[in-house]
Amino acid sequence: MNNIFKLFSVLLLLILSCEYPSGFHRDNSYDPLGNNYIPYPPFNVKADFYDYKIFRISWEDSSLGEISFLVERQINQNNYESIATVPKNVNFILDTSVISGAYTYKISSVSKYAKSESVISNTLYDTVETNENWILGPTMNYATRGHKAVSLNDGRILILHSESTTNNNEIYDPYQRKWDITTKSNSKPVHETLLLSDGRVLVFKGSNAFEIFNPEAENWYKIERDIPLNIQEYGARLTLLNDGNVLVTGVYEYFDRENRCCEILEMEVEKFKFTSKMSNSILGHTAVLLADGNVLLAGGYLFNDNKNTKYAEIFNPQEETWMMIDSMAIARNFHGSIVLDDDRVFIVDGDAEGSWLLNNTCEIFDYLSNTWYDAASLNHDFIFSTLLKKLTDGKVFTITSPHGVKPQEFYVEIYNPDIDEWKVTSRIPINYISAEPCTISELPDGNVLITGYNSKQTLIYRYKN
Repeated sequence: MNNIFKLFSVLLLLILSCEYPSGFHRDNSYDPLGNNYIPYPPFNVKADFYDYKIFRISWEDSSLGEISFLVERQINQNNYESIATVPKNVNFILDTSVISGAYTYKISSVSKYAKSESVISNTLYDTVETNENWILGPTMNYATRGHKAVSLNDGRILILHSESTTNNNEIYDPYQRKWDITTKSNSKPVHETLLLSDGRVLVFKGSNAFEIFNPEAENWYKIERDIPLNIQEYGARLTLLNDGNVLVTGVYEYFDRENRCCEILEMEVEKFKFTSKMSNSILGHTAVLLADGNVLLAGGYLFNDNKNTKYAEIFNPQEETWMMIDSMAIARNFHGSIVLDDDRVFIVDGDAEGSWLLNNTCEIFDYLSNTWYDAASLNHDFIFSTLLKKLTDGKVFTITSPHGVKPQEFYVEIYNPDIDEWKVTSRIPINYISAEPCTISELPDGNVLITGYNSKQTLIYRYKN
C-alpha cells in the first residue's frame, strides 16, 4: 500500500513540475483557466416570437470557460442596452418587456476577465399589437406550399413539406415553442395523412407510395404495395377503422376506367387487400368514421359522368359491403367533413357546380336515422377542406374568404353546433404569412396555429387568451 502511495506521489510531482508548451501559459488568451482568456462567441443567435408581447432569444454555446452570457437589445435602431446576464449553460432568454417597434439582440460570452465579440440576431417587428386576437408564432425552418399538418399524440405538430425542393419535414414543440427539423421522408409530395391508433403517421405520397413516420424514433419506412392498381393522387381518402386498419377509397382501375375500387390496409401485417367496390366511381369525396364503426362516404367528382355528385353511401367494415343512402341536398366536391361531439356529421361548403365557384352552404347527417338536414351557412366562402378543425370544446374552426374581394381577405369563422351558428371572430393579418393560410392545428393550450403559403412565418390565434 505504501509503495502505491509513493508511486502516486511521484507521478503527481512530475505532472505539477511539467511546464506548459511554448506559447501556452496561464496568461494566454486561449487558456480557459487563464487570466486573459477571451471566450469564443456564441453562434446561431436567433430571435423568435414566443407569446403575445414576448420574444424568445436563443443561441448555441461554442466556448469552454465562460461564466455567463450578456444579452443586449436594440429598439428601432437606437443604441444597444444591456437587458440581462444569463448564467453559463443557459441558451435562451425570454424578453417580456416588448412594446412595439423593431427589436434586435446581440449576445456575447463572458469570462472572468473578458468578453467575446457580440453576435447579432435577426430583427423582429412587433406590429400585431393592434389586434390582441393574434400573435406571430415561431418561424419555421422552411418556406413551402401545399404542406400538411398532423397533430401528434404528445401535442407536437408535424409539418410535412409537400412541394419543397427537398422532402424536408419539421416538428413544432408547443411546450418549448420552437420548430425542430426532423428526418426526411423517402419521397415527395404528400397527398393524404392519417394519424394511426398507435401514434404513428401514415402518409400517402402518390404514385402508389405509402410511408409511415414514427414520431418517437423520428424515422420513416415504406410500405410495399403490390396491388396493380393506381390510387388517385388528389382524390384518395384514408379512414382509420375501429380495428386499427385503414380504408383506402379513390382507387383507379385502368382497364375499365373505373374509380370504384377500395382497399384495406391491414396494419398488423402492413399489407393491402381488396374489399368490395363503391357504388359510384368518385374522387374528391369525404370519408369519415361514424360512431357505430361504419364509414360515411359523401359527395365527390363522378369520374365517368364528369360532374360533381351529392350521392352518399355507407361502408360496413365487418361485412365489407357498401349501401347507398339518401343523397345530400346539393352536389359537393373537395368539401369539408367533421364528426361533431354528438356523433352527427357536419358537411361544409365545397365545389358545387364543378367550376370551383365555392358555395357557403352546410348540412348535417344523422347516422341514427340516415337522414340529411340543412345547417347554418358560412358568412363567407370556404377555402380548403384542410382548413377545418373541430376544437376540444366541440366547436368547429375554419378559415373563409369573401368572394370577389381584391386583395383577398381571410377570416376566422367558428361554428357552434349547440345553436347552429357560424360567427366571424377575426380578420387574419394575412400579410405576415404570405398569400393564404395552408394548415390549422389546435395547440395543447387551446390556441390555434396557422401556417401560410410559401412562408416560414406562422400565426397563433388566441382562442384561449
